[in-house]
Amino acid sequence: MALDNLDKFNIRGRYDHWLSWGQRELRVSHFLFDGTLYRKQVEETGGNLARLDELGPFVHYLYALATGAAELPASPYFDPDWYLAAHEQAREDIAGGRARNALHHYITNGEAAGLDPVAEFSESYHLDTYEDIAAAVQAGALRSGFHHFLRYGALELRRPRADIDLVYYRDTHARVRADLEAGTVRDAFAHLRLIGLKEGLGHCPPERVPDLPERATRQLFELRARNHAALFARQRIDFTVTGTPDVAVIMVVHNKFDLTMQALASLRANFAGKIELVLVDNGSTDATTRIETFVRGAHIIHDPENPGFLLACNRALRHVTAPAVLYLNNDIELGYAAIATALRRLATAADIGAVGGKVIRTHARLQEAGSIVWADGSTQGYLRDASPLAPEANFVRDVDFCSGVFLLCRTDLVQRLGGFDE
Repeated sequence: MALDNLDKFNIRGRYDHWLSWGQRELRVSHFLFDGTLYRKQVEETGGNLARLDELGPFVHYLYALATGAAELPASPYFDPDWYLAAHEQAREDIAGGRARNALHHYITNGEAAGLDPVAEFSESYHLDTYEDIAAAVQAGALRSGFHHFLRYGALELRRPRADIDLVYYRDTHARVRADLEAGTVRDAFAHLRLIGLKEGLGHCPPERVPDLPERATRQLFELRARNHAALFARQRIDFTVTGTPDVAVIMVVHNKFDLTMQALASLRANFAGKIELVLVDNGSTDATTRIETFVRGAHIIHDPENPGFLLACNRALRHVTAPAVLYLNNDIELGYAAIATALRRLATAADIGAVGGKVIRTHARLQEAGSIVWADGSTQGYLRDASPLAPEANFVRDVDFCSGVFLLCRTDLVQRLGGFDE
């Protein structure tokens, strides 16, 4: 549908083409208007289908609103009746002539104001749970969390509400998987609203306690680290090495002293072998500047500036003498025997250059079980937001890449490559 080709037929752009032909062919041009669904609504309410077919569903929709007809649902992602019942401001704005109908209000005002479009989606929960999306909305890159959910989140099976688990919904019901594979519906959320709720298909594990927002669990994680920090004033964490170390650990930090100490305590408790700790302080201004008071036997580099993670890692790499080096975040707690298990895996074959870990976030959902690089260059944590107990997250396999949260590498290989690209 190239524009120069449309010009040959005196069509003024793609929207003109859609109004003239596309809507009659029931092509979907926007998430919030589905001609097939609207036609079904008109039929179920006894509307004139011949008139609809003459005008096309979208033009019919506009004419119906202009003549005062009831606003019918035209998308699985928006419920006009529920929206008006749930949001007093929408009712007042429509009554005051500031919006024509529920959908018009949501598009022009409600979305930016954080109003929920359907009962099954919570804007506040979504932003509290997915900090990356909240940051994008705050920066103006996204209009709302629902904006991201429509484009990506529903396909990624992100939770629309605390008590709706789309992964569980898809995996539990063969009907859902069959409909998705057949293209009957676009995604599991649309299936839930169009089919699942009417048929009573379960969308959350029985007796499951709703997930806590990640922001809240992150605060609890940080609070626990702060409450434990005083322990290290009485007994320093000892990384003194005699002889050849078994593994080197590079940790780059910028402030967050309490979290750093919690991570170092977890590191020391996790592995009884010889750890060559290289800690780079990237321009911290908190107690990290005197971390030697709390840690013994580490090689600590204080940089008055913050050159960034990659430069700091490469600087630390020059001090590594152990045969394996672990890049480790300073806001982690290690799972049982994580380091010993990773070292054993690294040693099983000469062509294994790096080993990563399964990363679980503070609200007990996966950040990744390995990561993917797509054909367009974009990346994604495998099984992000799924349960850490998912079978597909719990077997050893080759992956496209592992993040630097927990990344164990052969030292000689990394040094030959010159560390990270800067």
